Amino acid sequence: MSGNFSAEGIKKYLPESFDRLIFLDEVDSTNEFCKREVLPDGTFVVAATQSGGKGRLGRRFESERGGVFLSFCFSPKIPAERLACVTGMAAVSVTRAVFDVTGEKCSVKWVNDILLSGKKIGGILCETEFCGDAPKVILGIGINCNNSARDFFWDEEKKAGSILTETGKTVDVSCLVASLAQHLEILRGDLEEGNFAPYLEEYRRLCTTLGRDVTLLWRGGKSEFSQSGEHAGGFAMDISDTFGLVVEYSDGTSEELHSGEVSVRGDSGEYQ
Repeated sequence: MSGNFSAEGIKKYLPESFDRLIFLDEVDSTNEFCKREVLPDGTFVVAATQSGGKGRLGRRFESERGGVFLSFCFSPKIPAERLACVTGMAAVSVTRAVFDVTGEKCSVKWVNDILLSGKKIGGILCETEFCGDAPKVILGIGINCNNSARDFFWDEEKKAGSILTETGKTVDVSCLVASLAQHLEILRGDLEEGNFAPYLEEYRRLCTTLGRDVTLLWRGGKSEFSQSGEHAGGFAMDISDTFGLVVEYSDGTSEELHSGEVSVRGDSGEYQ
């Protein structure tokens, strides 16, 4: 692991006034920590490792040392309908931070997978709680940075990777956390101001799902069908203005998806 991965190591890349960082050597999940604790608005929780990291649909997110595991806990002053945009905006913010620190260009698989050279190196889990009318957003991000191939022994399908395995570069994880924190604070401001257009343009450009045949996975990925229950697969046409995936079916109808996930047909004709 490159650099001094600690609160002090991270803060040296941040303005002196930055005082909303909690660093944990180990935790079950940074998102779960944010749910348990009463934290000031705009707090960042960072862990060197997680024993119970999780992704979307309740899946386990492996969290070996060498990665970045961060949650941003904030209460944006926005109408509830804007919350649908947070995950997509966060995906763009992650790719910007990785590029700033490593010079590497990532892509995105709808809705929340961060890819590098076709391998999943990160993911995003956005959870929302409400206290009265005010939303509490817990935005969790995990990125595999300095993890070697042996850290992915569990990955029989060989879909996972890290910045190190895909580029040979060792990452200063403290610097990457600092970059993420700054980009996420920009995200919050843009979210509150309704400044979505730059994120949408970039997300559409980065999204590897568009223009591909997809199978729709629901109920924890165990069943395949559309929200209406009438279709199992279609063609990914577009990303909507709220970061939904617009899918066209063989009968000419289309649907905008905001939940579930998709499996993309690769060049070999198999779904991935």
